[in-house]
Amino acid sequence: MTQTGTERFSADLFQSTALTKKLHLDMGLNFVMINDANNGLQLSDLNKLLPYQQLQDGNGNYIPQPQTFYQADKDALFKSGYPYDWSFNLLQEFRNKNNITQNRNLTAVAGITYLLPKGFSFNSSYQYENYSSTNTVLENEQSYNVRNQVNFSTAVKNGQLVSGLPKGSIYSLAENHLQTHTFRNLLKFDNNIGSDDHNLSAIAGLEIREVAGKSSSMVKYGYDPSTLQFANLDYINGYTNILGTTSYIRDATLFTDIKNRFVSVFSNAGYTYKDKYSLNASARLDKTNLFGSSDRYRNVWLWSSGVSWQVHKETFMDNSPFAVLTLRATYGINGNVDKSTSPFLIAKVAKDAQTNLNYGYISNPANPLLRWERTAVKNIGLDYVLTGARLRGSIDYYDRTSTDLLGNATVNGTYGFNSAYVNYASMRNKGIDVALTALIVKRPVTFSTTLNYSYNSNKVLSVDFPNPTVGAYTAGIAQAGKPLNYLYSYRWAGLSSTGAPRVYDKDGNAVDYKKEMTNTSALVYQGTIVPPHYGGLFLNLGYKAFALSTGFTYKFGHHFRVPQLLYTRLFESVNEVHKDWGNRWQKPGDELLTNVAAMPSSQTGLSVYDNYIRNADIHVATASNVRFNELLLNYTVPKTFAGKLRAQQITLTAQARNLGCTSSTRKR
Repeated sequence: MTQTGTERFSADLFQSTALTKKLHLDMGLNFVMINDANNGLQLSDLNKLLPYQQLQDGNGNYIPQPQTFYQADKDALFKSGYPYDWSFNLLQEFRNKNNITQNRNLTAVAGITYLLPKGFSFNSSYQYENYSSTNTVLENEQSYNVRNQVNFSTAVKNGQLVSGLPKGSIYSLAENHLQTHTFRNLLKFDNNIGSDDHNLSAIAGLEIREVAGKSSSMVKYGYDPSTLQFANLDYINGYTNILGTTSYIRDATLFTDIKNRFVSVFSNAGYTYKDKYSLNASARLDKTNLFGSSDRYRNVWLWSSGVSWQVHKETFMDNSPFAVLTLRATYGINGNVDKSTSPFLIAKVAKDAQTNLNYGYISNPANPLLRWERTAVKNIGLDYVLTGARLRGSIDYYDRTSTDLLGNATVNGTYGFNSAYVNYASMRNKGIDVALTALIVKRPVTFSTTLNYSYNSNKVLSVDFPNPTVGAYTAGIAQAGKPLNYLYSYRWAGLSSTGAPRVYDKDGNAVDYKKEMTNTSALVYQGTIVPPHYGGLFLNLGYKAFALSTGFTYKFGHHFRVPQLLYTRLFESVNEVHKDWGNRWQKPGDELLTNVAAMPSSQTGLSVYDNYIRNADIHVATASNVRFNELLLNYTVPKTFAGKLRAQQITLTAQARNLGCTSSTRKR
């Protein structure tokens, strides 16, 4: 059985040298190596188990679990000469996992600083970063994937069993390499102007950056880890599988090569008068190949400015209870870029999974109007500390308006695409953030608490490609005038006399799944899935060498759809059955006792049938919760004992996370 765990090694080297009184040289090197063996089980693996399914019998033999085909048929095929035993067992899978990831990261920096007269200095630096990742997955002949693929590729030909895939392990290799070069020049100024009442600190700089990435992946069949040999496969001609149809071996070899370049000009300046009044401003221009060909979209200045007033330093505050009281306000324009899209038409070449022939397709339509996502941010804040530092905190109000937001928008199908990733929407966020820390007990026991509270509301202001359909509303697609993550639902009208789900139309008439709703007026708004109120409470208790910390988080005001019994899944597979299966409508009159719809007799109209169930208003509940996140106990070993071990400090820690959650799933 391959172990699961992580090994990490890191090393840092930094050297600062004064070549002359005015010329300084700085050099640094950082190396990190991480080896990760990820061979554990996931929740999705456990979902493959049936209720009360045993993994081994009393003698330690694996007990087969349902997978692919009926077990008796698989046993008969193996006895008839098929290459492998076709039994599946989750414990056997776990014991034969061999998934290894190796990460290497090297960062090297070098820079010189020259001190100029009158508070000026010049800095020039270069940074090189090299990152590599290698992931190997070795599936031996005991793993089900190997046995299943080989057996599935086997069929009778001229009275003989012939396999399209060879016996042996399957070896997968994926490698990623990333190189970054960054060159930066900075001119700095920090000095008083005229007198000590006026201080100016400013920088201006130029940065040139290149990011180049390459990746490759491949899969080898019939692999022998002892000799490192593998089978040569026929990727052109197909083979006959167990179903009698033709299959092709997919060539999983893949190469990618991406390079992006950036040129940035930036500046920042801060002016302070009498150490009480401050004015700050910054600006940045990024030139990159990620935006449209027009300079209108490539040359976008991002900037911010702010003022602050240290009120506690005024003479009229001499007898006030505040040790610190600062008012501040900022305004600026921020930007964001999404590297997954491009202003140019992008065509890619791939291999067809069935024929292994190359084909080309357009992955990104031309978008010469592609531009930055921009956000205008207004912020007003207050920071305070009471005398004695027993109470401190901050209050912030913000108002953010975002424009040219990127997203998948529905477009006219005559363009050749049903959707495109474009700048298509704008929205507004506003809210408050409050932080309060109190030192309640100081000696000999210390006890302090911190309370954080945040409120946020948002609204979509405009959508360039609106999609005001019922399907878009129930799926939560952005709509002008609505929050970004809203919930719209059908108004539940109960079950019909045959157990079919019914909802009300816009006129208040109950209709079943045979009539699909097309008017959004029939829907009801049920709030948002993102909590507008959230925060945390943190308690700290200390006594001598012991320190105890606890953390609670809370989220209020949002809702979610409670998962329901959906019949589409039951027509596809029966790996798991919803708890409401026993409460479903089964005979006339049950519609008076239950809201769980009957099992439909056919798949005709099944998507509407399930949509009326999934998106009904009675299946929306509050998601408000309080979570006990963490409990942390620290003990600091006496310095005399730590000194004997040649350690400056030794701290023993016990930690527990996710200790509990209180929530209400009350239906709306």
